Formats: sequence, C-alpha cells, structure tokens
Amino acid sequence: MASFPDFHDVYTDCPSGARVFSRLRASPDSQANLPVLVLLHGYPQTGLLFKYFVNEIPARWRVLVPDLPGYGNSTKPVDPAGDSRAHSKRAWAQDILHVADALFGGAAERPRLVVFGHDRGARVAYRLALDQPARVAGAAILDIVPASYIWGAMRLEDGHRETLRSHHWITLAAPRPLPETMIAANPEFYFKFMLSKWTGAGSPHAPEWVGDAIAPYLEPERSWDRIVASCEDYRAGATHDLADDLASGIDPRKAPGLAKPLFACPLLILSSQHLRARTDVDGIWTALGAPEKGMVQSYQIGDASTGHFLVNERQAEVGERTRAWLKEVFEDK
Repeated sequence: MASFPDFHDVYTDCPSGARVFSRLRASPDSQANLPVLVLLHGYPQTGLLFKYFVNEIPARWRVLVPDLPGYGNSTKPVDPAGDSRAHSKRAWAQDILHVADALFGGAAERPRLVVFGHDRGARVAYRLALDQPARVAGAAILDIVPASYIWGAMRLEDGHRETLRSHHWITLAAPRPLPETMIAANPEFYFKFMLSKWTGAGSPHAPEWVGDAIAPYLEPERSWDRIVASCEDYRAGATHDLADDLASGIDPRKAPGLAKPLFACPLLILSSQHLRARTDVDGIWTALGAPEKGMVQSYQIGDASTGHFLVNERQAEVGERTRAWLKEVFEDK
C-alpha cells in the first residue's frame, strides 16, 4: 500500500508564529462542493499516523494532513513567561484554520472543513467545531471524550482509577522543565513504554507506526523542542483547555439530559472498547451534539484486543465507517 500517494509537502507560516508542516492532496477528481477533509493526529504521533489511512479516503476529497504545532516537522514558539495558551486547542485550531485557508482558500473563498481527529487532534477538532461553526461542516472524533470529563473522573470516590489510567495528563502538565528533563534522559524508553501501554494486545509487536511515532523524539537537533512542545500541549490541557471546555458549557457536573446541545455539525464518534468501559462515550457525545436524528453517529471499533490507536490498529474498519459517514452526510446531498 502506498504512503501518501498524490500528496505533496508544504510549510505554512501562521500569524501566531507557528510554522506548520502539512501534506496535502488537491485531487483533480475533487468536487468543489465538498469540504476539505483535515486529518489531525494525537500524542505522541505526527501526520505519519495517516500515511496509509489516506488510501481509505475517496479520491474526490481534498485532504490536508498537518503536523500539529510543535509536533513532527511543525514548530511553534514557547512563551518564555510560562503561559501555555499558545499550545491550547483553541490556539492550535486557529493555526490549522489559517493553514487550510492558505492552502485551499481563494481571494473570496474560505473552504468549509470536515475535521477528523484522533487523541489530541480530536480535541483540536471539537474545539474548531465549537469556535468556527460556520466553517466546520462535520467532525469525526476518535477515542476521546471532552477534557473536562477526564479531569472530572479523577476523583477519590472512584478510587482514582482514572487518575492512574491518565497519569500522563498530570505528569506532562508539571512545571517546566521537570517532565521534559525526565523524558529527555531516555526518550526511546519513555515513548516505547507509553505506546506499548496504549496499544492493544491484537497489534503486532513494535509495528512500523510505532517507529514513526518515536523517531522525531530521537533526532538530536529537534528532540528537546518536540518534547517541550508535547508538554506544553498537556499543560494547556490542564488549564486553558479545561477552562475553555467549561466556558463552552461542556461540564460533567451538569445532570444528565440537562446539557445544552453545543455542536451544530454532524459528529462521527469512533471509540475503543476500553474507553467505552471507562466512560459513557455514547451518552456524552449524544447529549452535546445536535438533537436531529443521525447528527451524532457513534460506533465501537474493534474488540477487547484493540487499543487506543484505532487508525493504526483497525485501519480498514475505521476507513469503512469513515467512508460511509462521508457519503451519507456530504456526498449524497
């Protein structure tokens, strides 16, 4: 299977100071009325997450695959004063919107987007959908629930099971430069250990995509900057992202059924059995989505042997669900 067939590489400078590396496909078979499909990776991966998955996307779709700011070949300055706002999902969403406009927009055109995100990329996707409802035609959210629900689940009443499960949320959010220094002492061990904990038992040992994920953190010239950026991502997650969730009305303290629908666009929710065992994935996203029939479609991917990396571990199944959703929601209209 070809890796990124018919794609080309480009760098885009953003007003925020970010320089975003992307792979894009402006397909000659694309239909002008279709949105641009934006594929957003998570931690600790890069856009290489999707290097084979793009073969699952019909050729008529224009596709944008960026490295998130600070990850992979993308860069973004860190605030020397210690504020992590630049690496919040709201700030990253603005960067990604600028990239899409620069690469697919025209003098009088601002393309509509379908944002498809896994892990941290899914958090960028839902933030972009909330902040830019006129620009986001749909959002696919892979193996997460909103940040406020994860933080809310870290409580004594539940035996702190979620705290132990999501320990990296706390470790990576620790003050500079503690986590960076610890990880940089042996990045290969750290990232291999973490990836092995999140990968399902049904996945082959040390597959190619694990090497793709780890390689950027082992490059002598850029390793430190990438580790710092990933920690800034989680520092923002513990502060700005949480505050933005709550301010938007994504609040797990609200009684079930009383949450106001927040997402105006169709949502595709794909999740692992492991996440579904920990939290009410269907209930959370259905309550937050538009109430019209079919606006929120939620499916389990794989079985107990499937881990967190749905695109890598169950590419064909994710591709099938994605194509069906794109066809039903966008192509058949």
